[in-house]
Amino acid sequence: MFRIFTLALTILAAGGGSDAKPTPPVAAKTVTLNSSGTLADLSAELTKQTGLAFDLSGVDDKTTVNANVSTAPAWTAVEALADQANCFVSVAGNKVKWTKRPTGVGKVPSGVDGPFRVVLKKVVARKDPELADTDCEVHLEVQWEPRFPVYLIDTEPKATATTDKLKLTPDAASVRVIPTGFTHAAVVRLKNVPRQAKQLEELTCSFRVVAAEKLLAVEFKDLTGDKPVSQTTDGVTVTLDPVKRFDKRAEFRVGCEYPAGQPEFESFQLWHASNTFRLYPPNDPAGRTTTDVELSEGGRRPWTQHSFAQLPELKGWRAVYETPGPMSEQTVTVTLKAVVLP
Repeated sequence: MFRIFTLALTILAAGGGSDAKPTPPVAAKTVTLNSSGTLADLSAELTKQTGLAFDLSGVDDKTTVNANVSTAPAWTAVEALADQANCFVSVAGNKVKWTKRPTGVGKVPSGVDGPFRVVLKKVVARKDPELADTDCEVHLEVQWEPRFPVYLIDTEPKATATTDKLKLTPDAASVRVIPTGFTHAAVVRLKNVPRQAKQLEELTCSFRVVAAEKLLAVEFKDLTGDKPVSQTTDGVTVTLDPVKRFDKRAEFRVGCEYPAGQPEFESFQLWHASNTFRLYPPNDPAGRTTTDVELSEGGRRPWTQHSFAQLPELKGWRAVYETPGPMSEQTVTVTLKAVVLP
């Protein structure tokens, strides 16, 4: 359960100075594969080169495939193998999942931009008998390499579509949300699509994204001190206050300070709600966590407070706080071709 506390100095939570350098965008893992082998073998090679994990439970992993990509984004290599193995590609948990494509079903339109992939999920048409044209909803899924977190993404992309030489430009929401996991569902709503149109020759979509290159695992090895302890990793300072003990509980407050120039969040966008704080008693590799957490507003200097049932003497205990590294803002733009209309 989260409880939210408002920071008094909202200017501190808002963002950095005008002369601050923004964090570079998250880059794709690149792959070079020039060999043939089983899907299992080449998936293992992709894991070796990118660190991505693959789920092959839905396919025949002995299928023979040929790879011929050089310094290509990981998603480009994945799509090349999927096309040869007649597979669909999805993201499930923290793995890239292969799923067998049914006989007679063609390749699904998709596009790759760096570490992001956008794939068509379905198209829904609505015909009004009193109107000459049709409204269409194009349902998309944005996927990213399941190795880094995304903290904001557009609910709907800016988009343009062409059909029968007609250009369509739908209205797009300007709202961004905090996604969960490594995928995000979005819809492009096209109005006045000619009824005779058979397909969208092109659909170009742009999403604004805030992401971090990686999560930081900041370890505190001594929990018995009576003064705050700070550690700085990749420009992010994490401070653990001394434990506070009450009759039936113990509290740990952890604060972060991010470099100036970070993307700005609205006060209600609690990106740090996914941060974790775990206690490790001696000889306990699993550790302990809690759902009783209080949160400040988001921004450059967020804090979280974690309450546990009363704890014993903490000598020999340690704690690990997981929080994102410096965040960047980038635009993901892809073009899907030959989107068949119902």
